[in-house]
Amino acid sequence: MNAPASSLASLLALPGSYPAIVAAAASRRLPGFAVRLFDHVGDVYRRVEIAAADDAPDVVALRLAALVHEEPPPSLPGLLADAGMGGLSGCACAVVGAFGEVWKARSDAQLRRYVEAHGRRLAPILLFEVAHEGRAIPPMERAAEVGGLRAELRSWLERLAAAGVENESVSAPGEEEGDGTAEPLRGAGNECSLHAPIIGSRRKRNHVRKYRVIDGERSRPPASGSPRRACSGSTSRETSPCAR
Repeated sequence: MNAPASSLASLLALPGSYPAIVAAAASRRLPGFAVRLFDHVGDVYRRVEIAAADDAPDVVALRLAALVHEEPPPSLPGLLADAGMGGLSGCACAVVGAFGEVWKARSDAQLRRYVEAHGRRLAPILLFEVAHEGRAIPPMERAAEVGGLRAELRSWLERLAAAGVENESVSAPGEEEGDGTAEPLRGAGNECSLHAPIIGSRRKRNHVRKYRVIDGERSRPPASGSPRRACSGSTSRETSPCAR
């Protein structure tokens, strides 16, 4: 697929366009888009497309989030503006900024706060979490229940399963797989109905990333052990889930 220099938005609008985006980036036809694209990013991009379906309201913004989800969240507003993608920045920042938060919810009260904090953006945020993993861990299921997204979650999982995604692994370089240790999901009394184990050793947001120089610029990883920070607007409650 031949693409003009300013075509990232048009490519994101097309289903299955990740190979074309990689080719356009490699040939420097995506000016300002200084993002490292590697196999893990492509895997997540494909999963997001499968889970969301081509006509999902936020599918274009979710594709963009998949492209940039390995970048430090504080860098995203500037990076996306440089790439001419400011119009989708609000949703992409919200999704990437919230990425990994649900794994830290260890009680029903924490999950309810998570759902309330993300409001109408909960759907794209949860979809991205589920697509990234290829499955729903118990806190994701509970968040979907509290947030009124049980039917949506079922649809995402059915699409992933139909595509054979549930048996794949998409751990990013440097991510640690679970070692079999588990920590139960805790609630007040019987408040939380999902007490399945959560793999305790998985440190999703603190793995060390390596970046290469692209167009003379180096994407800097956050300091080791630094938590991911949400971009501004990640707790917005606008009518459209991913409206700026």
